Amino acid sequence: MKDPRIHYRDLWDRPSMDMKVRPSKVERDIGRSDLTLVVGPGSPKMLAGTLVAAVGITAMLVWPLTTIFLILTGLHAPDNWYWGIVGVLTLVFWATLYTAAVHETAADRRYAERLRLPG
Repeated sequence: MKDPRIHYRDLWDRPSMDMKVRPSKVERDIGRSDLTLVVGPGSPKMLAGTLVAAVGITAMLVWPLTTIFLILTGLHAPDNWYWGIVGVLTLVFWATLYTAAVHETAADRRYAERLRLPG
């Protein structure tokens, strides 16, 4: 039972709660163009993104591993051959990533068509 002589203070009403609690509704900067699907099989943005990813994969995996392999085995590969192989592997990664991305967006388009149909 509350004692009327004691002033009770709401412990949840303090400045630190206002500063540390996130708002109940977050404003998002999303427009219609962010939610639309590309009409064709791919886009220049997808082509550039997969190229950057392929170069990154090659730079982080292929180049160091082949360099370590050549150092440990003592094999000598001419510079033209070495960088040619690294370049060809970059193109292979690029083609593989782009093909996978096109197939994934095609699946997204099929799913969007299924959602659009009634029933």
